[in-house]
Amino acid sequence: MMPLAVAAMILAGCSDYDNGFTEKQIQFHSDFNHEFGSFDKTQDWNLAERSNVTVTTSEMKDINVYTEKDGTYVQVGAFKNVMGTRKLEFDVIEQTKKLVVSDGDVALRAVVGGTVNFDDMTSVKGEVLETRTHDVNRNEWETRYVIPANVTPEEEAKVVAEFRKVREGAYNTVKIDWTRMFVQHVHKGEGAYVDGNGASIGLGSDHMNHLQIYNKKGNNVFNTPAMGGFGNSHWEHVNDFNTGKQNASYEEIMGMTFLYNLDPTDCPTVHVRDGVDWVQQFLYHNSTDSKYHAEYIMLEIDGNYYLGFDFYAHGTDIYSANKNMDVERDWMFDDWIIKVSNAENSIIPVKRLETAQPAAWILAGEDLGGGFDIDYNDVVVKVERVAGENKVKVTPLAAGGTLASYLFFNTTCIGEIHQMLGASPARSGGYSPINLKGSLRKAEPKYVTVESDWSLSEDISKDDNMGGFTIRVLPAGTEAKGPALDYNNTIFNDATDVNSPRRGEAPFIICVPYSYTLANVPQEGKKTTTVWGWPGEGIHISDAYTEFEKWTQDVANNQNWYAYPNKQYIVSTAGLAGSQPVDMTEDEIEYVNDPNNQELNISEENTINGGDTETDEGDDVNDGETTMTIQNSNNYFFDIVYNESDGTYNILYGSKEIKSHVTSVTMQWSGYDANGGNLHICSPWRTFDYASGNANGQAIVTKANLEELMTQEKKLLVTCDNNPLTLTIK
Repeated sequence: MMPLAVAAMILAGCSDYDNGFTEKQIQFHSDFNHEFGSFDKTQDWNLAERSNVTVTTSEMKDINVYTEKDGTYVQVGAFKNVMGTRKLEFDVIEQTKKLVVSDGDVALRAVVGGTVNFDDMTSVKGEVLETRTHDVNRNEWETRYVIPANVTPEEEAKVVAEFRKVREGAYNTVKIDWTRMFVQHVHKGEGAYVDGNGASIGLGSDHMNHLQIYNKKGNNVFNTPAMGGFGNSHWEHVNDFNTGKQNASYEEIMGMTFLYNLDPTDCPTVHVRDGVDWVQQFLYHNSTDSKYHAEYIMLEIDGNYYLGFDFYAHGTDIYSANKNMDVERDWMFDDWIIKVSNAENSIIPVKRLETAQPAAWILAGEDLGGGFDIDYNDVVVKVERVAGENKVKVTPLAAGGTLASYLFFNTTCIGEIHQMLGASPARSGGYSPINLKGSLRKAEPKYVTVESDWSLSEDISKDDNMGGFTIRVLPAGTEAKGPALDYNNTIFNDATDVNSPRRGEAPFIICVPYSYTLANVPQEGKKTTTVWGWPGEGIHISDAYTEFEKWTQDVANNQNWYAYPNKQYIVSTAGLAGSQPVDMTEDEIEYVNDPNNQELNISEENTINGGDTETDEGDDVNDGETTMTIQNSNNYFFDIVYNESDGTYNILYGSKEIKSHVTSVTMQWSGYDANGGNLHICSPWRTFDYASGNANGQAIVTKANLEELMTQEKKLLVTCDNNPLTLTIK
């Protein structure tokens, strides 16, 4: 039988050898692919990316740049003698959005790729900009906020491709708690539709306008069936904001408007099915049926938030003969797409930056010694550098293998990893693993000199990744050598070179952030900064980090995998500096509690995959009955479907059929207490009220009632306005 390694090399073919891969590298590729299957070919296995901000100042200043996340600041740049207009470049964690730029006297918020002007402290295209406090009329200019940049054609194309996927059964479940936000036009849909008579109405987006946002302080009320019916909710019209030509803009930032003084309290929701409550925070007006509609979902793409509407019209509930007012849904939410961004105050106290730590990363590599365990603990080092400095600080953290492994920066030997951690020179293969369990051994850092444009992120123009660090591993049995060797030493003639991976290759080395900070952990008012823990001895990285495999498959959406360890399988880094809980400052607590600083929690189950259309276990039909809980102030809609073959009706909740071929429905309710309250069984908008009560009871929805419901959007509404009830449908 042919050994697996030999088979892998034969299957690899001559092309892999021609590309410079060694037998060990080819075998590692084979083992990695066997472990994870086909992975995302855009992967460079490096969570550092190059970013920039442009600074303008007429006076010479020293400029410091920081990233900001959940009130925690990390210094990524320190630039001396900045004057005029200058683009400052630095490394950040991929998908970083927020920056702070300081001259020591003033600290200004910005976004990556933006501009800061210290002369007038205003800027455009993604930075600190003076804007109005009342958006839609754009006639007041009092407060400074961080302004989002223009939507690029590349951004639009990527977003449209995602919203163009069919997501049948998907409903928005996200409520935005921001009290101020920017809204940007992204895309006017190109989908054509036909009405209930089969006649073309042209583009659906040509019938969409009058964007509305829910605001408890708003003056618009749409509570009648003819307007779409949204209870007694209050709405704010986003002026000059339609799917056509955008009148809303600021200087070069087109299709954007600013909303403030919003109150999302009591935002209307509709209970669709178990676990899915449809949040209706945005509406558009549909000129086809003259109603307002909330058929939209929200997605997070590349760290930004987008909202897409699905065109739909239903006018025959009011005008039964007018089928030209009906348009069926295609469940593609690409007919009108907008982008929403929270509006943060642009100026922050400089004192908040005093405790900021310098940016740092971990390089974790394999020694390709054979029998690859894919644990990324053979060579583990911390790499620290603030852009603008000419030194990189390298600190060894772990040596999980037994082979002599020399870390190089370009052609400069930094040292043998075991010896850097205090071990005596030994034959290659004779070293004992260090820092894979127990207390961690500390080591002194080494320093290497770099050019001003050095970056740890991938540089395609230089065919470089991870800053030029490589590992050279001596074959087992090689005699003991000293801690540092010349790059051209003949002892490396038979060495295995472990290089940083090129895009689309299996990784011999990965780059992750050195640490991450969690607010209100382990308790309210505390924060914990955790140093990344590398896998223990013989532990695959996918066991130590169960989200790692998702990252291999989709680099864009699983980049925080490193913050979700399986703690029993990683090395504890609690002994390293910065790993202990500390009290949050008043500023940090204020920041975390401010809703305008909060990231949105986009539910993958309910908005990306459409959710589970079945009810949860325990709610299934049993002996012809369905039992469910009716929550206070929620609306529960049951669809009524007429069977022409026998004149009966089917009753559906969500997409689950709970009664079939019936001519009446019996509903029993229980659970009222001394607080009283009222339950209503009725048509949408209460046109017909079949039963109501403030005690436990029963009602029958008759065939005549069902016939009436066929003229009322073909739905039955059940709601209560006090404590939750148990409803049984027979």
